[in-house]
Order: sequence, then structure tokens, then C-alpha cells
Amino acid sequence: MMDFPLRLTAHLVSAARVSAWICVAAIAYLSLVPHSMEIRTPLPGGVEHAIAYAGTAALLKLGYPQQALWLIASALFAYSGVLEVLQTFVHGRHSVVAGALWSGGGALVGAFAAEAVLSLRRSSQTSNRQQLTP
Repeated sequence: MMDFPLRLTAHLVSAARVSAWICVAAIAYLSLVPHSMEIRTPLPGGVEHAIAYAGTAALLKLGYPQQALWLIASALFAYSGVLEVLQTFVHGRHSVVAGALWSGGGALVGAFAAEAVLSLRRSSQTSNRQQLTP
């Protein structure tokens, strides 16, 4: 009976990992398609960057909870910088430092949010164990 939450947690971690890597690939694709194929929302570009990277960072942190949040956020920030540089080679696209800054900020927010969720979960598990101990 106690095995069920552990198996569920393992499945959720696996789902977060797969989802995170799909997001990483989607960010690359959406960043490097020609301008004529670009998909936009009504939001400003910087906000789009921040949301995409926040979600990706949160999924990476939830999928790899042992990794430091600064490592996840800084890796995604570097990734966004590389993608911004690569955009200079794509017809109709241009590189903007602000895009990388928005992306890095979003990655930091997402990693912190996931860390908060993980901390709440750990403290909840600790209090549950203390209640079960006579």
C-alpha cells in the first residue's frame, strides 16, 4: 500500500523529464523557424520568452529535483543566448539581447517556483512521518 505514492512520484518525475525535453526542443524550433513561419501570441515577445522558459525550467527542476536551481536557470539562460545568436543566420529573424534576458529571468522564476513546490512537498512528507511516529 505504501508503494503507490512512490510509484506515482516516479511516474510524475518521468513525465516532467519527458515534458521538459519536449519544451527544450520546441523552444529551439520556435526560435529558429523563418519569420514567415513564426507563431505569435498577442503577448509581447519578452513575456512569451519568460513564460516559455519559466515552464521549461519548472519542468526540468521537477524532473531533476537533485539539480541546483541555479544550474537549471543558468543552463537555460545560456541556451537562450545561443539560440539568439543562431537567429542571426535565419532569414527574417534577428538576435536581441533583451530576448535572452527575458528568457533567463523566466528560467529563474520557473526554477524558484518548482523549488518552492518541492520544498512544500518535503515539509509535508516530514510532518506526515512525524504524525505516524508514536
